[in-house]
Amino acid sequence: MPPPLNIPVLKVEGQGLSKKQQADLKLMEKHALAWTSANGRKYEDNDFPANAAALGPELAKHVTSWRRPSEFAAKPELFKNFWEIEGVQPSKLLDDRWFLGAVNIVAGNKDNIDRMFLSALKEEGAREPMRALAEQGAREGFYIVRFYHDDPHSDDDWVCVLVDDRIPCGADGLPCFARCPDDNVFWVMLVEKAYAKRCGGYHKIGVREVEFGLELLCGGVADEPFETWTAGCAELVPPNGSRPDGLWSLLLDKVSSNHAIGAEYVSRPDPAKPALPRMEMLGISLDQPYCMLIADEVRQAGRMIRMRTFRGDAEWSGKWSDESEHWTNNLRKLLSYSADADDGSFWMDYDDFCRYFNRVWMVRMADDRWTRYTVRSEWRDATAGGSTAYVSWLHNYQWRLRVPPRSKPARVFITVSVPETPTVVRLGADTDADAERGAGGGGGAATLAYTNAIGLDIFRGYSAEDKKRQRLDLGSRADLVHRTEPQFRRKIVTEVLLQPADEPYLLRPFLATPGRESEFSLIVLSDDKDDDGVPDFEFAFVDDADNWKKSWLVDAWEAATAGGPLSAAGWDIGPQYQLLIKESNTRVFLALELIDADRDGRDTAGIQSVFDAYPLVQIAVCEGKGKNVLLTAADGVKVLFGCRSREPYPDGCVLELPAHALPRSDTPYVVLPYTAERGVLHKFAVSCYANKDVDFYKANPEPCDLCPGECKSCPMVQIMRRLDALETRFDNHLSFLEKL
Repeated sequence: MPPPLNIPVLKVEGQGLSKKQQADLKLMEKHALAWTSANGRKYEDNDFPANAAALGPELAKHVTSWRRPSEFAAKPELFKNFWEIEGVQPSKLLDDRWFLGAVNIVAGNKDNIDRMFLSALKEEGAREPMRALAEQGAREGFYIVRFYHDDPHSDDDWVCVLVDDRIPCGADGLPCFARCPDDNVFWVMLVEKAYAKRCGGYHKIGVREVEFGLELLCGGVADEPFETWTAGCAELVPPNGSRPDGLWSLLLDKVSSNHAIGAEYVSRPDPAKPALPRMEMLGISLDQPYCMLIADEVRQAGRMIRMRTFRGDAEWSGKWSDESEHWTNNLRKLLSYSADADDGSFWMDYDDFCRYFNRVWMVRMADDRWTRYTVRSEWRDATAGGSTAYVSWLHNYQWRLRVPPRSKPARVFITVSVPETPTVVRLGADTDADAERGAGGGGGAATLAYTNAIGLDIFRGYSAEDKKRQRLDLGSRADLVHRTEPQFRRKIVTEVLLQPADEPYLLRPFLATPGRESEFSLIVLSDDKDDDGVPDFEFAFVDDADNWKKSWLVDAWEAATAGGPLSAAGWDIGPQYQLLIKESNTRVFLALELIDADRDGRDTAGIQSVFDAYPLVQIAVCEGKGKNVLLTAADGVKVLFGCRSREPYPDGCVLELPAHALPRSDTPYVVLPYTAERGVLHKFAVSCYANKDVDFYKANPEPCDLCPGECKSCPMVQIMRRLDALETRFDNHLSFLEKL
């Protein structure tokens, strides 16, 4: 069974050290500290001594000494800084490029490398755990690195390896094996040494696959979404917008959730078949892993990817390479990029990425816990309200996200996607027929066309008793925390940092045009900062139980009721509504919106996309004279509150009545919707949202027995209309199935 509509489904991903392993880690560190204290010097690992036994006969020929970082570096640092990793420089002496290739990929995200280094200081919640770990290591001379080991007989899937910081060095006094690009930085030497100890010596590291290295370092199994592709089949726009376009969306999702991402060009994907035809690789090395650092859409450049190989290896020499003519000063500044022919990193566009790489790995650190909420929903009928440019936005579903006070800010990644298949459009097609054929036509480059523009608003919620309710007004600029402007895509991904607050945030995904209907998915993803499996924030659907009390009445100004403004003679022929306030401190929002099938499709099976100018409309709240007593021009009218359209909506207006505005009264107030000119015929809807129970109905001197208002607007008639619409869609679906 699918999950209930709109209800977030929680999934906590990731598994860290077990309680037993945490206890073992503390004991391991305690013993090492006791050794340094007892011996009065930095730690020396007797289980992996600094001698030829740890190297093997061949490697031992090249090692003349074992030195600590302070002995081979002028200013030794575990990391260059605490927010980025430069890369890896392998050695020609030790054939462990598969392992260092995996290290380079994982090091594309600094957080992933941080997780490989363990200390009780981190487990105990030090304020700056990595800085404290580095300072302790420099002082005591030891570090602890963890590797993944899938033990079918135990839940303890991590192995903690403690090593001292004595590194094998050559005759020049410098490290013999893996290095960091900066001679003062030594983290990669420790990772390599820890794995050598795990294997029983540097000479026993052996040759394995990059996939094994990624599993060893991350604990997760790497995905290979297009490992069997060959060069040339990754078109920019394949038929139906298939895998490359889908891969791009997948890359964006994985980058945003701290996955380690790598790629390579496999010259022989199937060992049972001949190698792929050779082609000019423009600096890309065959069968060598590359790290993906960044994937993003860049203004002026399109889909761009930053890759990194080993320091000193040949780099990409095609479009967007270091010396490419396509670079501008603005783009270099935008991407914080400077040409360095020897740093191992380079930019390329997504088109070339698909052409020159045919295998991709994506893997997330298994001990990195993430909170994922998934919602399956739809924009349908009134809830297809469109953007905040229209009054109807009030009817869209909203979700409540709260970061509790005194907690840490929450960085969340929000994805909104629709199941739309794009249309392939040929730009500059020779004929209209070519354009219609799309991928089969000639005469121009192709692009993908989506019919729906997806957007996302994040508002501040209300305070006090209304903080569980949806947002109904645009408020001030500060009340709009974030907006992802509508984009013609299948999926949008947004990253936002939300500060702790007593009031919640309200998420409102939408399609830009009112009346456009579609299913959609909403995913909210965030790192579990404490790795305790408990979400760091609250996320829930704003359902009817917590929301405003709502009434929605559909009506029309027809020839006999289009009386015009209150200043015009005969205004009193227009429709009138009554609002009965039953309790004190009742807060009310009244919304008037124009509805027209020729303009926005909210009342037709076919979706319209043309917006004409809407007539100016207004709404007024007046003193009433009794239940179902109509106001007349002859008796006069006392207007208490009012508003008009185009401030800021073109298609209607929203009037907020604060809790103290309308006192409780046994006499209903009268709500008058009207046009600025007499004789304007138009369909409209009046909505009433209240924090307490109210009666809102169309005034009728002769009400029926079933409801307080006229039958045309009563709840039963509204239900019947919706059932008719459902029946029509069901009949259309059956007709479609019969044609198959």
